[in-house]
Amino acid sequence: MNAFKTDANGLPLLDTFNDNPIVTSDKGLSGSAAFTPYQGNLDPRLDWTVGRRGIPFHDWGDFPGSPWIRDPSTGAYVAKKIVHFQAQQTDAFTAGNSWTSSVSVMQTNLIRYAEVLLWRAEIAAEESDLPTALTMVNQVRARAANPINFVTKADGVTPAANYVISTYTSFPNQTFAKKAVYFEQRLEMALEGHRFFELVRQGRAAQVLNDYAAVEGIRQPDVLAGATFQPFAEIFPIPQNAIDLSQGVLQQNPGY
Repeated sequence: MNAFKTDANGLPLLDTFNDNPIVTSDKGLSGSAAFTPYQGNLDPRLDWTVGRRGIPFHDWGDFPGSPWIRDPSTGAYVAKKIVHFQAQQTDAFTAGNSWTSSVSVMQTNLIRYAEVLLWRAEIAAEESDLPTALTMVNQVRARAANPINFVTKADGVTPAANYVISTYTSFPNQTFAKKAVYFEQRLEMALEGHRFFELVRQGRAAQVLNDYAAVEGIRQPDVLAGATFQPFAEIFPIPQNAIDLSQGVLQQNPGY
């Protein structure tokens, strides 16, 4: 949530995004309790990613908060990208084998064009090709900044929140470029199931996840108090039956 805040120029708060968290005062409140959504600057991709109270949830109406959350005591938001539109509930879209008639037949994009652009940006940043990295990142941000892609209120015109987003004017050095690329990957691909594997590939998993746990363990002690990420978990364990069948050739990965 906090990563989607932007500064007055519409750029991410790369180093300070978590200093002043978006207020979560609706956590645990009933859907009928008074509540005002966050009024600060936001990247418009947030409201395509997360269901927030008072913000339209696809074509289902405004997200009501706790009535749609399985355990409201643990949080005030839900993932949005994986949820179908009400208009998609047709006979042709019906699976009928779960809580909803269509959850099992969502068409999922395993690789998106924006992800390919950001991979190319990451390569460019690693090679200190700052102009290419800048171009690739800005291509993704320019699409996100197009008002036609904003979540709107019921009138179909008024932005649902204070969306302020723009492209970068420059990447001054390689360190900044890599940071900007990593952050853009986080924003663009949020809740699509890729981030953990990207962090492992980049060698940043332990640092990023433990920094997260240290902060959120204080803010949300009922969920994350004392949580730590151990580096051995960057790889999966070898199944015991495979080890047994190998007759000593395979050895379990360290830590399991």
